[in-house]
Amino acid sequence: MEETHSCGSSTNLDDCEDNDVFFDDPDQQKDGPLTWTCLLALTCTVGGLQVVWSVVLSNGTPFLVSLGLSKSFTALIWVAAPLSGIIVQPLVGVLSDTKFTAWGRRRPFMLIGAIGVVTSMLALAWVEDITDFLTVWLHLQDTNLDIKPLTITAATVLVYVLNISIQPVQMSMRALIIEQAPPAQQQRASAWASYMTGAGNIFGYTVGYLQVEKWFERPSLTHFQGLCVTASIVLSCAVFTTCFFVRERDSRSMALTKRSRVSTLRNMASVPRNLMYCYSNMPQNIRKVCHIQFWAWMGWFPFLYYSTTYIKDLYMTSEAVVSTSQSAITSDAIRAGTLANLSFAIVAFFTNISLSLFLLKPNKPTSESPFTAPFPGRSLSVLGPNISIIHLWTAAHIFFSLAMTSTFFIRSHTSGTILIGSIGLSWSLTLWAPFAIIGHEIRTEMNRPPTGTILSLSNVAISTPQIVAAVVCSAVFKIVDVFGGGDGTAWVLRLSACVMLRAGWLTWSFGRE
Repeated sequence: MEETHSCGSSTNLDDCEDNDVFFDDPDQQKDGPLTWTCLLALTCTVGGLQVVWSVVLSNGTPFLVSLGLSKSFTALIWVAAPLSGIIVQPLVGVLSDTKFTAWGRRRPFMLIGAIGVVTSMLALAWVEDITDFLTVWLHLQDTNLDIKPLTITAATVLVYVLNISIQPVQMSMRALIIEQAPPAQQQRASAWASYMTGAGNIFGYTVGYLQVEKWFERPSLTHFQGLCVTASIVLSCAVFTTCFFVRERDSRSMALTKRSRVSTLRNMASVPRNLMYCYSNMPQNIRKVCHIQFWAWMGWFPFLYYSTTYIKDLYMTSEAVVSTSQSAITSDAIRAGTLANLSFAIVAFFTNISLSLFLLKPNKPTSESPFTAPFPGRSLSVLGPNISIIHLWTAAHIFFSLAMTSTFFIRSHTSGTILIGSIGLSWSLTLWAPFAIIGHEIRTEMNRPPTGTILSLSNVAISTPQIVAAVVCSAVFKIVDVFGGGDGTAWVLRLSACVMLRAGWLTWSFGRE
């Protein structure tokens, strides 16, 4: 039966060009270019998931604080994200590398994870109502039981469930992009993924700034609840689009051998050992990228989770709002923080578009390393013929460090918003550079490593330093609370500048080797 809806099937497709590649027939698998419609379907889940992240990052901490948690304790709760990345994503990566279904290897995990994300996110938004219902249902309302600890406990559990559910979606969408796009289009596919990330951020932060709760015409709906409903709808539509329109490559040509599958499944209980073996045998450039990501994400964690809080604190100390009621100040301060993140997302989005559309000009193919020399087959002609992706990534790390150091001189939420927005320049390279390098290395290796396992190792390199950063952030907040010393949020941002310099040094060294 002829398929007419999938990008990546072996049959005809009305809305894709004649030179699309289709993958159901192993004899017909070839690395031809994908059209923009196929790239859109392939990467839209990245944007949908980023809408979820924008809600969590911009409004998650203020929401938890409103439940009664201290700022130092929220840092320990947000360790759920990197901890899930270390434990859950490697398991999902190994399983999806060896699991075969009629829907392929990646899409079943993406679908299951999306269901978990939507369920846990909506439950988190209504956690107070759920605990109130349980109190009445269990007849605890007459026992003088303080339900606040119960609410906090339930919220903590739901945060962990949410982050665990995100991992299958995140791993599957990245694996699909690498496996579906031919080697010559890995950078283009990575750029499209960064476009979707930017678009998702812009949409999420815009909705966060607006009074989205009024869209649903329910007076009882809170702002955070409205955001969670909106994010759930967007993610559901994006995952459906990817699962329905993208036909995976034939698993027989891309998966582990039968012997490797049996060996992998027998050793599922010793996944860390298997990951270490894969790490020691992975392509050298991918290992270098993992080292860079380790230090870079130790710096990104404080920024991503506390930039909204940083602007909120600056806003609430502004003399212009002293006469306003406290509740109004808090609400406006959170929206000011969300607006700062919106500017950050807009800068990152248009930086990515500028790099890929205006700065990249076709050039003759080169035999040099595609990352220490100009882009494979391309040159950044506007910046100079010798500027490479590594040079730009190095500059992004250094700029981040300088920007975070400048918090010593920031006194108003307006200047803070400008500062947060400028970090979008660095974020755009973080979204693009590492995945372009990893994707190119995987697709050009003679003995192709398992994509899911490699991406899981990359995610471990991203997640592990965030746990360290979360503990450090919690300690800094506690020290500031006990001994004073100014704004704790500003101090964790300044500390992030130090570790980002280490990432910049490693990236620069990568370009010189």
